Amino acid sequence: MNKRAPAAAVIVCTWNRASLLSENIASILRQDADDWEAVYVNDGSTDNTAAVLAEAVADHPDRIRCITTENRGPGPARNRGVQAVRADYILFLDDDATAPPGWIRGMLAARERRQARALCGGILPHRIETPAERYLHYRMQTTLGPRPKILRGAPAGNLLVERALFEAVGGFPELRLPAGEDWALSQRIRAAGARIHYDPAAPVVHRYDRDLERVRAVVRRMGAAGVDLQRLAGRPPAPYVALSTLRSIAAPATIPLHYPPDLYLTALRMEWAFARGRLAAYFAASAGADASDASDPNA
Repeated sequence: MNKRAPAAAVIVCTWNRASLLSENIASILRQDADDWEAVYVNDGSTDNTAAVLAEAVADHPDRIRCITTENRGPGPARNRGVQAVRADYILFLDDDATAPPGWIRGMLAARERRQARALCGGILPHRIETPAERYLHYRMQTTLGPRPKILRGAPAGNLLVERALFEAVGGFPELRLPAGEDWALSQRIRAAGARIHYDPAAPVVHRYDRDLERVRAVVRRMGAAGVDLQRLAGRPPAPYVALSTLRSIAAPATIPLHYPPDLYLTALRMEWAFARGRLAAYFAASAGADASDASDPNA
């Protein structure tokens, strides 16, 4: 007789974060809900991740499973995790986050309350001591905020998606994107006519990067990814890039609305890094397309 599928499955994609995994796993095992399982996808890690996960599976085979994939990025890895479960509701959690004991129960309750097919929960900072951590915290709160609402795009660090919806839209892109795979999923969900609800009542605690230069590199990649996301959605990237550039030009006036005064210059540099990344990706893609056309005798 086949075992009944649990109501919820937690998917955690991880890559070279063995030092953080034990805390993440412990927080999942403390959940006060009963009807759930967790699948960890080791996306080709080269550190001690495999050993940490093997120990967790050996100690808790009824709750935790592990899948190993070659390093293809978080989107394809999360898709592989979903393929391995049968639950009606999928909860995505980042490997550098921890969930309070009531997280699964709270996310399912919020989904029921809002009759949501896709629901983003709150994201709280583990600490906000450095300028990098503080910038990322305020950036996240600019997207999410303190009250329930409908989102255009949701981070995958605390996200519930109805399994039927996830499968209907094709999940995350099976491409290695420089960043933004969660926004690509959001685009697909909205294109299918579903709304992405946000409810801060079921938060997780996220560790933000403490190094400002690494954060700036991530922001540049996020800017560059926007061009790929527009093409994946079947839309020309030029209008989106133009609008993004206008927002960056207006950033000196809008940044004080979202960031405290001591983060003004940091946020401004990040906004310009984002714009440079997007413009560079757009012109590189355009130059590639022009070169391809020039080499095609039928063009």
